Amino acid sequence: MLGGANVARQLFAKHFKLQQHVDYLSKTRVSVAVATPGRLQQLLEQGALSLAALSHVLLDESHRDAKERTLCAVPELRTEVVALMRGALGTRIREGNVQVVVY
Repeated sequence: MLGGANVARQLFAKHFKLQQHVDYLSKTRVSVAVATPGRLQQLLEQGALSLAALSHVLLDESHRDAKERTLCAVPELRTEVVALMRGALGTRIREGNVQVVVY
């Protein structure tokens, strides 16, 4: 819990299977979800997450991996971000319902 908000922080952890995340989200109402772009896309496709109440998407461009690469510098992640923006998330952003914050 974060100030009354339930935060799902483990949605990016590779040691959890997709079905474990789907099961968790089916039982838990979350206010904040922390996920990689690819896992976020999978959860949206599974219907485990809804965009209905989404107001903000935070892209953490400040994080650097072991090779000192950022989110946009890793080709696979960049591709996943573009795929998200072309789907339902991008539609909500273009409609003005969701703001993108780059950190």
